[in-house]
Amino acid sequence: MDSETLKPLMKAKDYFHLAPANWNCAQALQKSRQPYTGLSDEEIELQYRPMGGGRAPFGMCGALYSLRQLVGEDTEMADKLTERFEERTGGLTCRELKGKHGRPCSWLVEQAEELLEELDESIGRSLDK
Repeated sequence: MDSETLKPLMKAKDYFHLAPANWNCAQALQKSRQPYTGLSDEEIELQYRPMGGGRAPFGMCGALYSLRQLVGEDTEMADKLTERFEERTGGLTCRELKGKHGRPCSWLVEQAEELLEELDESIGRSLDK
C-alpha cells in the first residue's frame, strides 16, 4: 500500500466536534492519523477523551498532547515540537491558550497538524506510512 493511500481522508480540524463522536482536540488529531496509528475509534475514545478540555497532564493543550504522542518516544523531537507550538500559539496550556489568548480549539488542532506535516516534510518521511 503506498503512502498516498494512507494519507488522512480529512484534516484533524474537520474531525473536531464532528458528530456523532464529537471528537475533542486530542482525539481529532489522533483520528486524522488513524491509518498510521492503527487505533480504533474505541481506543481513541478511551485514551484521548480524558485529554481534552485542559485535562492533559499539567493542563497541556490536548492538541499538543496528542501531537507529542504521535512522535512516540522521541522526546527530543517532542520537545522541539512543543517549543514550536508555543512560538506559534503563544502558550502550552489550555487555560492560557483559551483564556489569556482567546485561541479557539479548532485553530489549535490545525496548528498541531501543521507542525506534524512540517515534521514529515523536513525529515523526508511521512507519519502516514
